[in-house]
Amino acid sequence: MKLSFSDFRFEQKYNVNNFESKNLINYIKSNSKLFKIYPSRVVSSIYYDTHDLKFVSENLSGTSFRKKLRLRWYNNDFINAKAEIKIKKNKMNAKVKRGIVGLSNDNIVKNIRDLNKNESFKEMVFNYLSDEILYPKIKVSYSRDYYYYKGLIITFDKDLSFTDINDQKKIKKTDNCVFEVKFSSDKLDLYNQIVSDFPFRISRNSKYITGMALLGYCKYL
Repeated sequence: MKLSFSDFRFEQKYNVNNFESKNLINYIKSNSKLFKIYPSRVVSSIYYDTHDLKFVSENLSGTSFRKKLRLRWYNNDFINAKAEIKIKKNKMNAKVKRGIVGLSNDNIVKNIRDLNKNESFKEMVFNYLSDEILYPKIKVSYSRDYYYYKGLIITFDKDLSFTDINDQKKIKKTDNCVFEVKFSSDKLDLYNQIVSDFPFRISRNSKYITGMALLGYCKYL
């Protein structure tokens, strides 16, 4: 599948601490322009990388064109988890999704480790990351709220936790929250019009890199 420019969008992130998050919630509630579009739900993702952590290195070095692989599901619906290739090109992002046949809730960790044998998963990886041998590294989970305003999708993530796939007892948490605005290029002017009202500054943020840093695999400011 070849991606076109219209498949890419901006994803502007704001990393806020616990105190700031309370101000953010009050800001959202007091802003009548924003309305909730989905019920709150728990997002869980397994992130994959090479043995030498190529995706971590590319992120930290600021490589302008990079990809990463994750397996994502919502609430407890692991059976319907989807493999996602996240593609970053300069300041814009695109995402390719594929459902994975044969998943089971019986032993999620075993399912994750056996994914490299799954035909639909292998095809997805081959099509977009054909030169890489990838392994599950961490699980990232958080609660997400969804809001909408004139084509802008705004998400608020809290209660973030990070679990080492190779050591399930190794779990780290953070009180910080992530506020994100997602929009297509034709909504850039609208975003710039309202961003001055936001009580926070845009910041670099990757949940995968944050988790890997908290678990001791890299350093991340």
